[in-house]
Amino acid sequence: MIQVTVKGYLTFRPWVGEMRIPVAEGSTLRTLLAELRSSVGGEFARQAFDQQGALLDYVAVLLNGQHDSHLPLGLDTPLKDGDQVSIFPPIAGGN
Repeated sequence: MIQVTVKGYLTFRPWVGEMRIPVAEGSTLRTLLAELRSSVGGEFARQAFDQQGALLDYVAVLLNGQHDSHLPLGLDTPLKDGDQVSIFPPIAGGN
């Protein structure tokens, strides 16, 4: 098993906060998100995932500060011990 730190920001903070999660070696970012969806559930699951369990496009996920869309394998990137995953809800604003 490896340990990964997950932090929820803004409106996700009350549900996710900051937690260390043990995951099996070889787990991916996608696997971690599925486990988080199951364990936290409730309003977090409704706001971050569609009904099929896929992460909504407008939810930002960073692995060690790098957005998942910039990772070569995206959400299929394998996790390493000590990784930090940050999850942000949609951010809107401007004029």
